[in-house]
Amino acid sequence: MAINETSNLPAQAAVAGINTTTGDGVWGQCDAGRGIVGVSTNGTGVWGHTTTGRGVVGVNNEEGTGVWGETKKGRGVVGITKTDGDGTWGECDAGRGVVGVSKTGSGVWGETTSGRAVVAVSATGIGVFGKGGLLAAQFEGNVDISGNLTIQGVSIQVWLQRIIALEQRDNSLQQQIVSLNQQVNNLQQQLANLQQKEIADRQDEVTGIQILAARITALGG
Repeated sequence: MAINETSNLPAQAAVAGINTTTGDGVWGQCDAGRGIVGVSTNGTGVWGHTTTGRGVVGVNNEEGTGVWGETKKGRGVVGITKTDGDGTWGECDAGRGVVGVSKTGSGVWGETTSGRAVVAVSATGIGVFGKGGLLAAQFEGNVDISGNLTIQGVSIQVWLQRIIALEQRDNSLQQQIVSLNQQVNNLQQQLANLQQKEIADRQDEVTGIQILAARITALGG
């Protein structure tokens, strides 16, 4: 039996299903189509409200989708909490609890005014894993690491020790270069002194020869 009801009053539902115990207020079931469809032009297509339980629950026993949200420009799925709860919670035994996929935009976006925009926690595995064709990760701003940083399987402490050792070797080589430069300068100065002495000795020899020639001439030789 099909049910088709209309209401033009804001405070009155066209169809109401009420269960005063633990059953279902409204049940929609379909073999291949959609069990329940909610459509609204400006309001909310489907609204689930509860005091302590779950406002909306989507369950799929096989490989389908428990809850599906789709929109052309807006938000497909929105989760809001006003206290210390979770706006959106995704849980999975073996697969992925939450998946965000985008062709050109951001697959997952986290934004906050004062808290942590995105938090990833793993008890025994990896908290955050990033893989990209250009860069696996990009940070804009300061980065604080409280644990150890490993680069290509080598701890940052080992890299720092290697860098310090290279700096020490560089300083030692620079000192050796300075010492060699001083030795070269000393050798150049000694060579210049020897050259000056050689010139002076040759001048003395020429002078001596000239004096000897003059004496021989004076003797009538």
